[in-house]
Amino acid sequence: FARLSREHLRGELVDLHRQRRGWERAALTVLRTGDVPRALDLYTRHDRLHAHPDTTTLATAIAEQYLAALADGTPADEVIALCASRAGAAVLNTQIRSRLQQAGLIGPDLAAGDNEYAVGEQVTVTRNDHRRGLLNGQRGVVTAVHPDRVTLDLDGQTVTVPTAWANDRLTTAYATTIHKAQGLTVDIALVDATGISDRSAGYVALSRARDGTEIHNTDVDQLRDALADDPLSPMRNRDNDRGDGRLALANRLARVREQRLGIDQRPAWRHDPTVTREGRSR
Repeated sequence: FARLSREHLRGELVDLHRQRRGWERAALTVLRTGDVPRALDLYTRHDRLHAHPDTTTLATAIAEQYLAALADGTPADEVIALCASRAGAAVLNTQIRSRLQQAGLIGPDLAAGDNEYAVGEQVTVTRNDHRRGLLNGQRGVVTAVHPDRVTLDLDGQTVTVPTAWANDRLTTAYATTIHKAQGLTVDIALVDATGISDRSAGYVALSRARDGTEIHNTDVDQLRDALADDPLSPMRNRDNDRGDGRLALANRLARVREQRLGIDQRPAWRHDPTVTREGRSR
């Protein structure tokens, strides 16, 4: 695809229609074209970029924003928390679900087989079941829980499934991975940016919401630890970035992990007779 793009055999995104605010459309446009500092300046200017001392504080802040969005009248299926990893999404799901229970917005835990569900909680179908008309990624609400079955409201359709099916194919839906969120549109997106390692993932995460994207980031020490196993990371051995979480995020968003064809990776001297092994023209 990259090679075809260089040959101009592609369509190019020009206008943004999902975001309702002009400044956010502008931020995404400059992010897509590679002007990461300018994009982050816009998010900072509109108080959308939040720094935290550690990941625990970050997860707590996202959970608080989730409940605040509900209190402001945003429907539960129009707000989502996003994270780069499944483990991170699981932490956010646990935090948000616990706070919803404490606030009385969903019911107490009820046993269904080996799992527990709460009446009123948001869930996502994780695998297709065409016989029941249920599709991977479909979001719904738990309406009843029994030891042998769980009842769901999925887009206005009432569906009752056995507990074994529910335990195998349902997961809590308050948070999901950036990868799974591709194609999703909501009113509000709460983004844990600590695991974002390149511009493509960053663009997906920051472009899901119509009304507002809130970006949460830790300081550079946590970012350095998170990226320590990535030999391509621009954060390795970058002591001059210490303490500047925003600069660390900008470095990661500026990366483009382009996959190249073999013909593009071969040394020039192998397929160009005018170039020597040392890279000099003959």
